[in-house]
Parts: sequence; C-alpha cells; structure tokens
Amino acid sequence: MILPTIDPDKWVELQAEISGKWLQDHQDVVSGRLYVTQKNGDVTYTDNAQSVFNSIYDKVDDILHMFFIKGDN
Repeated sequence: MILPTIDPDKWVELQAEISGKWLQDHQDVVSGRLYVTQKNGDVTYTDNAQSVFNSIYDKVDDILHMFFIKGDN
C-alpha cells in the first residue's frame, strides 16, 4: 500500500491540532487548570498540561506515521 505524503509544515500543524483537541477532550487527566496567563499576557499550558500535551503529541506522531509519510523539508 502506498501512503500519501504530507509536507513537514502541514504534518506539525496537524499533529499539534489533533494533540490540542485530544488534550481538551481528556482534560480530566490534568490535575488543575489547562491554561495559565503569563506576566507578559501570553496564555500557555500549565506545566502539567504541557507535559500531558507532549506525551499526546508523541502518540499522535506515531499514529500519523501509520497512515502517512512525512515529507522532506
């Protein structure tokens, strides 16, 4: 079976989008809040939420590799 190729920029965008939605749908695994407002006004994940997101992000990468080929830069 020939797998479709996705450009690297689109790959990262898709991976991040799926990972973010996955985290939001399963925010019960994060103790406390998902977001924190930094002193400069930026809204970011809390340290715990970022850690969970990173784990999800790695899993999503594995899943994407099952169905697509990540293109070259």
